[in-house]
Order: sequence, then C-alpha cells, then structure tokens
Amino acid sequence: MAMKSGYGLEEISVPGYVIPNLKIHPSISDLSERKIPSGGGTFSFSAEPQEQYADSALVTGTHTLIVALQIHDGYFKLGVGPVIEQVQTNFALAYLKP
Repeated sequence: MAMKSGYGLEEISVPGYVIPNLKIHPSISDLSERKIPSGGGTFSFSAEPQEQYADSALVTGTHTLIVALQIHDGYFKLGVGPVIEQVQTNFALAYLKP
C-alpha cells in the first residue's frame, strides 16, 4: 500500500509501521531484545524504556506529517507548497544531519 500511494512512503514503512508494531504487540523479537541473563542459565526481562527507538519514531512521525501536509495541499489546493518546502528543509537540517 505504501508503494501504491506514490508519495515515497515505502521508504518509511519499516521504521513507521513494522518496528512500532513489533514494539507494541508481544512478539519474539521484542522479548529477545528485553532478555537479560541472570546467571545459572536463567534470564529475566527488562521493563525499561527502549530509548534507542525514540529518534527513529520522531523522524518517522515528522516525515509522515510532512507527507500528509503535501497530500492535503494537493487535494484541497491550499497553496501552501512553499511553506511545506521550508518545513522539509528545516526537517532535513534538524534531523537528517550526517
């Protein structure tokens, strides 16, 4: 569906859909990431926040919002294309630094 949209959403489908779904639903993937060896062949699970995913969520959410603005601008002929372009530039400068 992301490819069919024509807005480049396939580029963010993994960080914007697949990974969040693995995190919010019980899965083997999430359990294995939270496993902590306790010694003697046993283990426990960490309930700590997984902060390493926060940046990805912020970037993906911002990107998705920009695409939604572009779609609305095109559909409703709002004429805010230059503003959206400035938002894209600011986004790239803020989050997509090498």
